[in-house]
Amino acid sequence: MTGFLIAALLVLLTVAACLVRPLLAPRASVQAPDERPALRILREQRRELAAELAAGRISADAHAESMAEIEQRAAREMQAVEVPQQLRPSRVWAVAMAAGLPLAAIGLYLLLGQPAGLNPANTAPPATLGPGEINAMVERLAEKVAANPEDLEATRMLARSYMVLERYPEAVKVYRALAAKTPDDAQVYADWADALGSANGNSMAGEPAELVTRALAIDPNNVKALALAGSMAFEREDYAQARDFWTRMAARVDPESEIGRSAAAMLEEVSRRLGKQPEPAAAPSGLRLQGEIRISDELRAAAQPGDALFVFVRPSSGGAPVAAQRLKVGDWPLHFDFSRVPLMAGSEGTAPYVIGARISKQGTASAVSGDPEGFSAVVMPDEAGIVVEISRRHP
Repeated sequence: MTGFLIAALLVLLTVAACLVRPLLAPRASVQAPDERPALRILREQRRELAAELAAGRISADAHAESMAEIEQRAAREMQAVEVPQQLRPSRVWAVAMAAGLPLAAIGLYLLLGQPAGLNPANTAPPATLGPGEINAMVERLAEKVAANPEDLEATRMLARSYMVLERYPEAVKVYRALAAKTPDDAQVYADWADALGSANGNSMAGEPAELVTRALAIDPNNVKALALAGSMAFEREDYAQARDFWTRMAARVDPESEIGRSAAAMLEEVSRRLGKQPEPAAAPSGLRLQGEIRISDELRAAAQPGDALFVFVRPSSGGAPVAAQRLKVGDWPLHFDFSRVPLMAGSEGTAPYVIGARISKQGTASAVSGDPEGFSAVVMPDEAGIVVEISRRHP
C-alpha cells in the first residue's frame, strides 16, 4: 500500500510541475509592427490628392470626398494594429493549478476508484471453498438445468461437476439425458461410458464398452473414446489393438501435455508386453471387409475435401448397421478396412452384408435428404477388393 501511494504522489507532483511551470515563467512582449503597408499606401494617396488639387486637376469637392474616404480607411487600419504589452506571469492560475490538481485527482479516486483495495487484508486470496459450498454451487446448477433442460452447455457442466465430485450415478443420468438430445456427439458417449464404468466399479464391461463403440462409430478420432478403447483392449490382453488405439490417440494430442505423456507411457508398456505376447489372429468384430469408395462424375463436385464420409455395414436383409467408420473426403478413391472396427452395440445382424457410403455436409451420422450416397453389392464378412460407388442422393 505504501509503495503505491508514494508512486502515485510522485506522478501527481510531476504532472503538476509540468502544468504550473509555464504559468510562472515571464513571457516575451508582443510588439506591434512599426507601420503597416496599407498605411504607407494611404499616406502616398493623400500626398497625391494634395498635388492634384494644387495643380487644379481636381476640384475642392472631389478632393474633400477622397480625403474623407482615405481617413476612414486609415481609421480601420489603425484599429487592427496590436497594442504593445508586456505579459506578466499568471501566478493566480499557477497557485490554483498546483492546489486544485491534487485535490481533483484524490476526489476522482475516492469517487471512482476502490480505496478498500489499498488494504492488504482486502487483497488477500479468497479462502478455499469447502465441500459444503461446492455442493451448494452444484445443486444450484442442477436447479438451473432442471428449469431449462435445453441449456446443453449447463447440462454438460453439471455432468462434469458430478464426475469431479465422484457422484457417478448422477453423472450417468445427466449424460444419458444429454445423449438423447445430441445423438451425434461422440464426446458425450465417451464421457457417458467413463461415468458408467466408474459407477460400475471401474469396469467397462457391458454397456460402457458399447458406448465407446458408439462414440468411435460417430468419430473414429475422438481422443477419450480411443483412450478407453485402448484400455479395454489392454485389459483383455489384446495388446496389438490397444497399441493401435493408443497410437491414434497419441497422434491427436500435444506430446508435452499430461495426456500426451500418459499416452507415451501406455504405448511403452504395451510395446513391452507385445514382445512377450503374440498378436491375436482374429479381428475383434469378425469382419475383414476391405475395399475402396468411388464417386460418380455427376456428384464429384458435391464432395469437398474434409466433408464427413460415413461408411457402414448392414445386413443385406435390412436393419441397423452392425459396424461403421467415419472418414474424411480426400483424393478418390478412398479406402476402407473393417478388420479393426468392433461391432456396434446391440448388433445382431448376420451375413451376408451390404456396405454403404454417405457424404454428410452436416457431419451427422443420420441421413439427410440430398446427401450423396452409394451401396455395394452383397458381400460376405471376409471379402476384400469391394467397390462402393457414390452415385445417387439420399431421398
